[in-house]
Amino acid sequence: MTSVGLLHPGAMGSAVGAAMRSGGVEVFWASEGRSPATRARAEDAGLRDAGTVDALAAESGIVLSICPPHAAMEVAELVAATGFAGLYVDANAVAPATVRRIATIVEEVGATFVDGDLIGGPPQPGGPTRVYLSGEAAPSVADVLAGPGLDSVVLGGDLAAASALKMCYAAWTKGTTAQLLAIRAAARELGVEDALLAEWDRTQPGLRARSEAASGSVQKAWRFIGEMHEIAGTFAKIGVPDGFAEAAADVYRRLEAFEHADVTLDGVLDAVLAAPTDDEWRLANRQNWDDRTAIHVRSSFYDVERWLRDAPGPRAWERAALGDVAGRGLVHLQSHFGLDTLAWARAGARVTGVDFSRAAVARAAQLAEEAGLADRARFVCADVEGAATALAGETFDVAYVSFGSLCWLPSVERWAEQLGLLVRPGGRCYIHDSHPLSWALAKHWLTVEHTYFEERRPFVSQSPLTYTDSEVPIENQRAYEWNHSLGEIVSALIANGFVIDSLEEHDWTVWRRFPWLVEQEDGRWVTPPGRPRAPLSFTIVASRVDREQKEVLGASQ
Repeated sequence: MTSVGLLHPGAMGSAVGAAMRSGGVEVFWASEGRSPATRARAEDAGLRDAGTVDALAAESGIVLSICPPHAAMEVAELVAATGFAGLYVDANAVAPATVRRIATIVEEVGATFVDGDLIGGPPQPGGPTRVYLSGEAAPSVADVLAGPGLDSVVLGGDLAAASALKMCYAAWTKGTTAQLLAIRAAARELGVEDALLAEWDRTQPGLRARSEAASGSVQKAWRFIGEMHEIAGTFAKIGVPDGFAEAAADVYRRLEAFEHADVTLDGVLDAVLAAPTDDEWRLANRQNWDDRTAIHVRSSFYDVERWLRDAPGPRAWERAALGDVAGRGLVHLQSHFGLDTLAWARAGARVTGVDFSRAAVARAAQLAEEAGLADRARFVCADVEGAATALAGETFDVAYVSFGSLCWLPSVERWAEQLGLLVRPGGRCYIHDSHPLSWALAKHWLTVEHTYFEERRPFVSQSPLTYTDSEVPIENQRAYEWNHSLGEIVSALIANGFVIDSLEEHDWTVWRRFPWLVEQEDGRWVTPPGRPRAPLSFTIVASRVDREQKEVLGASQ
């Protein structure tokens, strides 16, 4: 009997698995780390649980990947890590360029690759849903990937022909759905919705009904974001304008909160028009970081036990930038649970950590006691935009901004304003963070996927895991982030009383931002030899000057 390993059985995947089982195919899935809802779908479809991806790969002659587009590369890497040498079918809505990268990943460990493309809803008797297949080995799996309501079609030509077809097809179906919702929302905001609908009824019969039916797609909006980015990449690669698809991705991003909601058309149009309120994104991010704190404290990524045992101070490049801080007052904005803050206390500074997560602040205070540093360390729970008020006008010799801070702030200007209030004239500010170009790049290749510049609307993510090595899921998964260009950061500092002493862009970072980075002995991650280097992080050292000094400096330039 032919055996197929299915990763991962969502609504579409479980229905495809059930169709294959009806054709006599044994279908496995892997329950490790999956949700109760996924387990229920797999059981209803009659899929056999292999437990882990390793076990699934060992049981299966064919592995079929059906997952959200943004996860397609990660799933391929998981299967490749098992050494799977069977036939790998990627049936995800991804660009031809992504298909070729996935093919390379699985072929390097000995697997045979077939590109796939599902068009239609979850298969059911009387469908049909079609799975298009391409690549030299496509004919060998056509009979397997079939069943009631599921038809296989083998395409000739390029390896990625199936995905190319999907990109063109979905550009219309999902792209026009987003466009109709945007048009209805714009007409409502401009006060001409009734007139537009009346004109549609006269000259575009059926369009009113299509626009109203479009609200039925919002429960899958979270999934369509990545798909529209893949379509944009496909078009851009061949010189066709890609802005249509990127705009559709933005519409779906505004609707992704409705994954499990029964929402009216009015609610959908309101969401297309509205940005998240200040209270909404702050609460979501605070809950997200409360959850992360408990996970991070236990992770080997931070390795708190070793930190307590080895008692490390600041990193070498931080010491080189700031020199001797003994006896100086240092404030650390967005201090998380305090390891970096307390490193400066070990170097002799009197430190104050500020963070909006009560869980993080409580754990930081506990760590200060355990490390014997409580006499020169304190932690205050406050939002970064209210730090100066929370600290009652106190000023410091040094402001320290550590890695991974700026992306959580909607306004780099408001952040720099706080620094200007917290650092006394003659004091300094040290910033080390992810380079905004690195933040804007796609995860798996050197192409711009997100905005480089600060925008009012945030990047919204829904990730079940944090960046540490832990597999413990986050309960509050939604998070809001913003990018800020290097020019915006520097200009905001200058506008708030700082002069830039140094600005350095680095081809290294302190965590594995991209899966293709390699780790050096000193713990820094760099681009491997043979690949083009891009800036991964940056450091700024700036000095706070008073108004008279600033005027003198300005006159001398």
